[in-house]
Amino acid sequence: MTSLNKTPLTTSQKIECAAKVVAMHEHGEKTQLSQEYNLSRPTLYELEMTSEELLRQHFELCE
Repeated sequence: MTSLNKTPLTTSQKIECAAKVVAMHEHGEKTQLSQEYNLSRPTLYELEMTSEELLRQHFELCE
């Protein structure tokens, strides 16, 4: 569970945010995403780590 669960975002918004944060590579993108979803940067970093781990586990099970 991440801090994201304490936000008023819908499930669809949470999924979209998680996908966006995992795909980010450029400087400043997390700041922009933080403002877009009204989330703190620490919440985004936590979401990024959790999402990457879930994806890694899923694809390791698929091998």
